[in-house]
Amino acid sequence: MGMTYSPPATTIAGMTTARIPVIDRLWSRTTITDTGCWIWTGAVRSGYGVIAVGYRAEGTLRNRTTHAVSYELHHGPIPEG
Repeated sequence: MGMTYSPPATTIAGMTTARIPVIDRLWSRTTITDTGCWIWTGAVRSGYGVIAVGYRAEGTLRNRTTHAVSYELHHGPIPEG
């Protein structure tokens, strides 16, 4: 079968003690098949994977498509156009 990434856990008594970086949350919901396909196993809206980015307390929390977030994490900002 494929493999699944597991981010390092930072917990005390089962509670998260720090914000989990978006790249760790992205990879924790991605399975890579034996053929190299990346399968999103997290939330889906209108047929596209979505992940929350930002922080509610700072007023920056937004759902973004996972393909756009992954591109930006691996290549930088998406060019206009």
